[in-house]
This record gives sequence, C-alpha cells and structure tokens, in this order.
Amino acid sequence: MKIIILLASLAMITNCVNETNDNDVKGSPTKIENRNPTPGEILSQNEDADIFMLKGIVYQNAENLQWVIDENPTSSEQVGEIESQTSDAESFKNGTATDLPVGTKIYETNVGKGIYIAEVDEEEKLYLALIEG
Repeated sequence: MKIIILLASLAMITNCVNETNDNDVKGSPTKIENRNPTPGEILSQNEDADIFMLKGIVYQNAENLQWVIDENPTSSEQVGEIESQTSDAESFKNGTATDLPVGTKIYETNVGKGIYIAEVDEEEKLYLALIEG
C-alpha cells in the first residue's frame, strides 16, 4: 500500500513540474534567456548615452562609477578603433560610437572585468561592458 501511495505522489509531483504557462505553446517549457543589451535598448532608455560597440558587446561610459575608478585601470593592448559615429541604433555595428570620435583607439585594461579605455586627444576615458548573466 505504501508503494502505491509513493507512486501516486511521485506521479502528481511530476505532473506539476510539467505544467506550462497559458502563454506558452502547449508542452513547451518556459525559457528565460539571458542576453546582453543592444544599442537600441540602451538608447531607448537614454538617448544621450555615451556608448560604443566592439565584438558584439556594448560598452558605456563609466567615468562616474566609483568602483571602476577605484580599480585604477591602465591601458594595455589595443583591441579596436571607432570607425563611425551615430545615435541611430539601427546603424550600430562593431566600431560604432555615439560620442567618441572616429579614430578613437580602444584598449583593454590591466584589471579586465569588462573595463576598457578609450583614448581621446591623449585623454583616457573609462568604459564598462554591459553584460547580462
């Protein structure tokens, strides 16, 4: 008798786990997807955002983020250069920036952590990768 109760309980638990949301296609599990923000998402929240895109990742100006400043990053290897400037999200591609001028060199830093340095007129500006997950 105990085995029958155990099997019935197990069947009920399994059935509850397989329930789907009414908005889902019948039988398909709900999927939560982590992905990095796009230039369009950033610019729709702040049309004046100082961002650039490199290797498919959006970087945002981090000069006002104290924890980034406290890392005391220094530039190391050059990893890119700004090739175009626009505030139109649809025109964004790797090497595009909203504020940085064309020709700006982008460098990795000694601390990593998604912190990059853009060199503009011999001045270094800090940027942080906008990465989800």
